[in-house]
Amino acid sequence: MKDLYFVAFTLPESVASTIQEIKKNFSERFGTKYGVETIPHITIIPPVRLDENEASEARLFLKSSASIISHFNIWLKGFDNFHKKVIYIRVSANESIQFVYQIVAPYFSKMPGIRMENFHPHVTIAHRDLNPKEFQEHSKYISNYKMDVVFTCNSISLLVHKSGKWEVDSTFSFEPN
Repeated sequence: MKDLYFVAFTLPESVASTIQEIKKNFSERFGTKYGVETIPHITIIPPVRLDENEASEARLFLKSSASIISHFNIWLKGFDNFHKKVIYIRVSANESIQFVYQIVAPYFSKMPGIRMENFHPHVTIAHRDLNPKEFQEHSKYISNYKMDVVFTCNSISLLVHKSGKWEVDSTFSFEPN
């Protein structure tokens, strides 16, 4: 059996809890559920189905890759949207994030069934079940929140979809600077 996996930067608890609260409040206000079900993260590689052998190989690859990456800062600044279908927190342009992507993307892009699209790092607040007719109201509501946070990214994670929710399967630490 193949489970669904994706690769991401998970966020420090202090940042993640703030974002989860925003997601929860947005969900309660607009009846959305998909954004709140996943822990706050920055997707590096989109979901792909892997059997246990493929997942083990992916873990080894990510562990090896993490050993050549140094800690770096990520800046979350403000909110934006993708075509009125996704509301997200912007991740400021960052060479280190691009470097990580360039290391891991070639490995995963060869896997059957993966949809590698334009890489646009972000933290999703709500998606899939947004009502486009309420978009003006969504935008006004989210503008009440302020987001301007810098944190140190010191690892990359493999997440797996189990029992109807996403959970961290493995985390691989970067080399200290």
